[in-house]
Amino acid sequence: MQPIARRHSAKKKAGSPRALFALAREVDLITPAHLGVLSKAARGYRLLGPAPGAVKAASAPLTSEMSVATAFAHIAAACLRQFRLNETALGWSRDAEALHQARVSLRRLRSLCSICKSLFDDSRFDHLREELKWLTSEFGDARNIDVMIDRASSEALSSRLQDARDHAYAAVEASLPSQPNVTRPADRARAGAGPPTRAP
Repeated sequence: MQPIARRHSAKKKAGSPRALFALAREVDLITPAHLGVLSKAARGYRLLGPAPGAVKAASAPLTSEMSVATAFAHIAAACLRQFRLNETALGWSRDAEALHQARVSLRRLRSLCSICKSLFDDSRFDHLREELKWLTSEFGDARNIDVMIDRASSEALSSRLQDARDHAYAAVEASLPSQPNVTRPADRARAGAGPPTRAP
């Protein structure tokens, strides 16, 4: 069961989202802050239903009038929303499908960053790429063990793999962005405080 935590929200009414997330990072230095992707109403409705489960990728609506930077922001937001929702599911149970979908979202985001590399004017791209690579690799061991468990040919092998799974999922839980939180580069991308952009 998850520990009870106080929830506070901040909303941008005008200006750049960078200031809002700069404030969030300052709060995070005092007490852990977690970037949420659900509205208050959505969180309330979740209390009426079963524990959250795995969430698959959703399409990001794009138009031909969008700049490359705007399209990047929409797709990145969809990837990070998928990751956060599956992270929540993993907080409730070590669900193999939730872990798989979280890993899928990270791989999609890494691919997006590689495709849109020209949007990044400074070293933040390399930092973001390395952070995403590291986080994806943390999920990789657990995912590989889940696949091997499904294919285990004996109970003895399955038992050993279950022990290995416990260790792998503990490593995943320790690596989740909800530990270091909003200081993660991936969160900065979600905040719109990410890369400076060039004209498309």
